[in-house]
Amino acid sequence: MRIGALVLGLIGAVCGFVGGGAVAIVGGAAVLNFGESGITFGSEESSVAVWRGMLAVLASIVAAGGAFMALNRPKASAAVFILTAGAGVYLITVAYAVAVVFLVSAALFAICGNKHKSFGRRTSTAGPGPQRRRPAGGGNSKAPSR
Repeated sequence: MRIGALVLGLIGAVCGFVGGGAVAIVGGAAVLNFGESGITFGSEESSVAVWRGMLAVLASIVAAGGAFMALNRPKASAAVFILTAGAGVYLITVAYAVAVVFLVSAALFAICGNKHKSFGRRTSTAGPGPQRRRPAGGGNSKAPSR
């Protein structure tokens, strides 16, 4: 489940990056207005849209960092996912909606993941019985003949 959190978090981060970039580009296009008298600057609202889009891009970069934390620190990555989803909704409400779905589901996957990591560990079915020791010297107890 933690790998699912990693994948969903990365997909959410990419969606947030695209949404924030789109808002920043559209807001930037609204700032510059090519009129008959030359270049005029747009309203304050359009420049605010540029800043909000750029901050949403930054939030999606933080979400990508949280995705990579999902394997080792799932609770911290879930907190990062929830915080970046909230920041994205606050900054660019509709353009971050798809990313929010992925980030919230990634947070749920990270929290509900396995309690202990069995990633890379070998488990045996044998009980804790006596262990055999190998003799030193490569397993051959006889002295080499010359």
